[in-house]
This record gives sequence, structure tokens and C-alpha cells, in this order.
Amino acid sequence: MEELTKLGLNSVISIVEQQSIRNGNRQAVLYPNAEDNYQSYLSLSYCELNNVLNHLFLKLQQTIITSEDEDIVCGLLLTNPFQYLLFSYGLLKFGNVILFPMSPGNSYAAVEHLLKETKSKYVLTTNPHLTMLKQIQQTNSFEILCIDDSQFQMNQFLNQKQIACSPSTNDKLNQSNQVNRVIVILHSSGTTSFPKPIYLTNRYFLLSYITYLSIDQHFWSTDDIVLVNHFSLSKIILCFLSLYLKISFIRI
Repeated sequence: MEELTKLGLNSVISIVEQQSIRNGNRQAVLYPNAEDNYQSYLSLSYCELNNVLNHLFLKLQQTIITSEDEDIVCGLLLTNPFQYLLFSYGLLKFGNVILFPMSPGNSYAAVEHLLKETKSKYVLTTNPHLTMLKQIQQTNSFEILCIDDSQFQMNQFLNQKQIACSPSTNDKLNQSNQVNRVIVILHSSGTTSFPKPIYLTNRYFLLSYITYLSIDQHFWSTDDIVLVNHFSLSKIILCFLSLYLKISFIRI
């Protein structure tokens, strides 16, 4: 806790804003260019990435209803790592939403079990998973948001990367107890039984960063860029997510 206080770290998402100011013009992410049949990459600077996330957050605010009194769980069932990255940070900007990314390799029974266990209120997904989720929805209480719908098309947010906006976020983001708040739920592989939820706090991700630096000062340098690869296997998407949350925006 003392190390986090020294570095002024309170939450993962607050670092997004910090980096957009400190290293705004530096490249943060490379992602495949769909218009070039994924043969080249496009890039976002830290400032551009934060702008994109803010516009995405504003759109999500119009659909996801939250309460100041309690956190809600939002599931993610996607197959594209870049979508995982953007929607993960977009959801974390709420300040009272717990992110729950699920592996697209999970069975019907596993997904149903996980949604019940985590008491998910929303699930963001794409067309390939809609049929399964609608069937599960018949006996469970959650809302489905399909990001393939026109209101969530990624290009509309990426095209606003140069347009700054400062959405009103939840006051919880500025509270000191954010460091102990659960922000992400991962899940076990489920090889021997149903997958089990794993609850992770801001402290976990921030201390992981400090731990890695204590082992190797060069594990993340000022000119490193996150590479989001379109052909990444679904089985390592959760690993990608964990990596992004630990180091994507942390350059002290």
C-alpha cells in the first residue's frame, strides 16, 4: 500500500487519464487494419486512445443503468482482442462496474454457470454468441448488448480519436478505497468442473506492476507499444486482457 501511495496510484482506470496527459503523443496501441485485409496496422496514441474510450463510455452510459449504492457486473463474450481491450476500459470508466470477460471457448453450461455465479446484469457480445446467450437469458436475469449493432460500431469511436471529451464519471473513481475495490472477474479453465470466478482488485493489478518492475526495471520501457493481433487464439484472450490491465497504461 505504501508503494502505491508513493506513486499516487489509486485505480487502473485513473492511469488512462494520467497517461493521456503525461505521454499523450506517444503510441500506445497498434491494431490490425481491417480495410487492408489485416496486412498492416493502425495506431493510437495515449491521448487518442483515451478520447476513443471516453466516446465509447458516453455511448455505454446511454444503455447500461448503474446504481451509486452498489457495483454491477458486466460480462464480455467477444472474440476480437481489440474489442476486448476497448470495451474493457470503456466499462471500467463507470467506476461502479465490475468487468467480467469470458473465454469464447466456454460451453453453454459453463457460460450459464458463470453468469449465475457472478450475478451479471449485462453481457456485451457479438452475433456469433447471441443465440446461446438468448437461450440462457430465458432462465436468468441479465440484459444482452450486441456490439455488432450500429450504435456500437468501432469505426464511429475510432473516427473520434482526435475529438477530446470529458465525460462525467462516477465519484467512486476518485475515492481512496478504490484500490481495494474488485474491478475484474476472471475465471478458471474449468478442466475438472465448472469454471470458477476469480475476483481481482485494483490493488492486484497495481502491485503486479510494481512487482514486475522490482524484478526487471526494463520490463516495460517508454517506447514500448501494445500490439493487438487479429489472429490471437481465443484461449489466450484472457491472458491478453490481464496483460493490458497490468501494463498498458503504466509508464511512471
